[in-house]
Amino acid sequence: MTRQPQQWRMAEQYLVLGDSVPTGGGTATTPWPGRVATQTGATVSSHGQMGSTVPELAAAAPDVVDEHDGDELVVLVHAGHNDAQRSRGDPRVTLDRFRAAAASLDETLADHPAVAVHGFVGLVPLLDIDDADAVPFSDDQPDRSLAYDDVLADTVTDHVTIARPVEAWRSRTADGVHPTDEGHAFVAERVRAWLDSD
Repeated sequence: MTRQPQQWRMAEQYLVLGDSVPTGGGTATTPWPGRVATQTGATVSSHGQMGSTVPELAAAAPDVVDEHDGDELVVLVHAGHNDAQRSRGDPRVTLDRFRAAAASLDETLADHPAVAVHGFVGLVPLLDIDDADAVPFSDDQPDRSLAYDDVLADTVTDHVTIARPVEAWRSRTADGVHPTDEGHAFVAERVRAWLDSD
């Protein structure tokens, strides 16, 4: 979708709401938010951790963004990888709950006076790769993660697509979900292209 027509270039602070993917879990490389911040001369802070879901981030967002009141923020949300996984055979977060949380988070960020512009970075497709350190996934991946990413794209105002082509991610992840240096460089490139779009 088209980037919101706001003056994001004035912002000096980036806030990333996410899980272990944007925080660089699984690798020792510089994660994509740090690369984008370096390229734009901004500073970056993060909220979220391994296992964070979109409903959890949506619940925390008002207080997290309030901590930056008075700043002019670029807020980037990169989560959903945990939502799209199964726990004891059931979805960790159902598609309906995921959709509702994404819509709520999108609205919260759009309405907050400290947020100059915000967007959602799409899911890394969850892949069952042949590696001893790979994250184990159910047989319905990557289709399941792609379905969540499609719902995200249809729900929020701005969505940065990164998942397709799926096969490209076999060399971009260290364990089937956490990006390698190549993967983080790719996400940073896509986010920069979105930020620079008219």
